[in-house]
Amino acid sequence: MFLTELDVVNRCLASVGMRRLTAQDTLHPAYLGAERTVTAARLTTLKRGWWFNRYITTLAPDVTTRQIVVPEYSISVRCADRNVVASGRYLWNRKYGTQTFYSPQKVEIVRDFDYEDIPILAADYIAALAVVEYYNTNANADPNTTRLMQMKVQDTWRDLYQEEISQERPNSLD
Repeated sequence: MFLTELDVVNRCLASVGMRRLTAQDTLHPAYLGAERTVTAARLTTLKRGWWFNRYITTLAPDVTTRQIVVPEYSISVRCADRNVVASGRYLWNRKYGTQTFYSPQKVEIVRDFDYEDIPILAADYIAALAVVEYYNTNANADPNTTRLMQMKVQDTWRDLYQEEISQERPNSLD
């Protein structure tokens, strides 16, 4: 079953005994807290870099400014040249202390996605993580309920990590 961000927000709200929302209500105080928890869980999960949000590309400098802009959707950027780093919205050459580049730079980007665009195994893990975080933050947390929720987080993590290994196809001969 595919989950939307609203479904996960409603799971968070249900974990503390609140009624579900039928639409994203940005004025509802409980919605805002749950939505922030889901966003934090999404970013915490995605920043690791998985098979679906990590890729290698080449970024070219702008022909006028000679600067290389970091894509807005980037969570992190690692450059092949160790003297080049992401600094704010642009790449920075530490060796020469400048944002000016005369050649393209090869980079590995870890990309952010909207919740609905994330593969189901990652979405399940994010949902489980968000629910336990929201419950522990906003309720008089029962230790048994917390333990059960944490077991769900562990189960979904295992499934996600198994898929990561399957997708990456690690090989000692590479």
